[in-house]
Amino acid sequence: MASTKTKIGLAAVFAAGVTTPLVLQHQANTRLRGENARLRAELAVPPPVQPVPSETAELERLRREHEELLRLRGQVTQLRQQLAKQPKAPTNAVGEGRNKADDRRAFELENARTLLEKSPEIPMIPAKEFRNAGYATPLASFHTMNWAAANRDTNAMFKAIGLEPEARTRADEL
Repeated sequence: MASTKTKIGLAAVFAAGVTTPLVLQHQANTRLRGENARLRAELAVPPPVQPVPSETAELERLRREHEELLRLRGQVTQLRQQLAKQPKAPTNAVGEGRNKADDRRAFELENARTLLEKSPEIPMIPAKEFRNAGYATPLASFHTMNWAAANRDTNAMFKAIGLEPEARTRADEL
C-alpha cells in the first residue's frame, strides 16, 4: 500500500513537472499573439495627413520672411556703421616689432603687478625658490607639493598629497 501511494505521489509530481512548463509556455504564447495582433493593427492605421498650405499662403509667408530678412540686414549694417564710428578703447597693446613670447611676458608681468596691488598681504614666492620642506606640517607639505610640481617629481607630489593606501597603490599602478 505504501508502495502504491509512493508511485501515485511520484506520478503526480512528474505530471505537475511536465504540465507546469507547458501551461506557462501556452500563457506566454497567448500574450505574445495578442501583442502581435495589436501591433499589426497599429501598423495598418495610416498616419494622419498634414494639411498642405495653399500656394498663395505659402507665397505670402515667404514674402514676409524675405521682408524681415531685408529689415534685419539693414539693422546689421546700421550697427556696424555705429561701431565703426565709436572711438576705439585704449588697449594694452605692445610694440608691433616684438614677438608673441615677449608680448606674453609683458602681459604676465602687468597681470602680476595688478594682482600684487590688489593683495599686498599675500607673499609671492618665485618658482625657483620652491623647496622640499618635508611633510611635518600642512604648510611644509604644501611647499613640498609646489616644489614637486615645479620639478616634476611625482613621488614627492603623491607623498605631499597624502593619499590613502588603496589610492596610493592605484596611483602607482597608473
